[in-house]
Amino acid sequence: MIYDQEALLDILQKKTIDKTQREVAKELGISYQYLNDILQGRRNISDNIAKRLGYTRITIIYEDKQYKETK
Repeated sequence: MIYDQEALLDILQKKTIDKTQREVAKELGISYQYLNDILQGRRNISDNIAKRLGYTRITIIYEDKQYKETK
């Protein structure tokens, strides 16, 4: 299944229902403040955090160079 940043954030927030943010941060190997910044929308979920949650980033986009040059 594929998740976007918002869905992954929701998964991370659900982890803090049964545990404190400090406990979740410790499990992920990050600081409490870093986790709090993610949950408050001040930072994005990094590739390393996603990996620790069991997910990997997949990004595939293409740009039409001709369209860009004619604008």
